[in-house]
Amino acid sequence: MLLAALVAFETMFAPKPAVAVGGEAPEFGLPATEGEPVVLSELRGQKVLINFWGTWCPPCRKELPALTRFASEHPEVAVLGLAVDSGNLDALREAKEQYGIGFSVLRSEDAVEQAYGVSRLPTTFLVDEQGRVEKYKVGQVTRRELKGWL
Repeated sequence: MLLAALVAFETMFAPKPAVAVGGEAPEFGLPATEGEPVVLSELRGQKVLINFWGTWCPPCRKELPALTRFASEHPEVAVLGLAVDSGNLDALREAKEQYGIGFSVLRSEDAVEQAYGVSRLPTTFLVDEQGRVEKYKVGQVTRRELKGWL
């Protein structure tokens, strides 16, 4: 009963992102640990899962295996981890290796976080093939939830 009340409270007062479902996903071009910057508009034609996270965030770290497994099971979806850490790309490369992350990790910027209205971590968006936000969640996601989004 207490758990149900906590879930209801969390749902009622969870922050809403700046971009609404059905709205255009804000454009970005961010440096990636793999080398070349990733530009969102260049991924048009495929679904894109955008996960804002931080290496210092326990729920973020806890969901990384689910995101990695989802990415390996759904190669048709571009999975992007936008790290809000202030560190450099070398530090993010180390974190990627340390946590066994199996998807692209990008260094986020304040302007991108503000454009998406990210105020809590983790926050995840699913962008459709036309560049519109299809789903989002503030808080930790599970692989089952992500599969349900497709």
